[in-house]
Amino acid sequence: MVRNGKWVVPILGCSPKTEIEEIVYTGVTNQKIRDYDELVKYVADELFTLYLKRGAWVLDIGVWGPRICLKEARKIINSLDGTLMRVETNHTQRCG
Repeated sequence: MVRNGKWVVPILGCSPKTEIEEIVYTGVTNQKIRDYDELVKYVADELFTLYLKRGAWVLDIGVWGPRICLKEARKIINSLDGTLMRVETNHTQRCG
């Protein structure tokens, strides 16, 4: 279900080139996330986990949780629009 009228559709035949692109692409393909807000949340969670593994715990980002990565997740997803997937807006969701 798409709550805000924005959804994501994978572009078939594309492949991620970076670890961050892989996170987004996995969300859209393997996890089959279509709702834009759900994908933002998924990517933020994955970024947060990645940053903790890389030592960001030293900066106490754990206090903030994954929400600290929401803005960055939106920027990443929007920057990949048209490359790995499409962000679409409409009141009627198409199959994809």
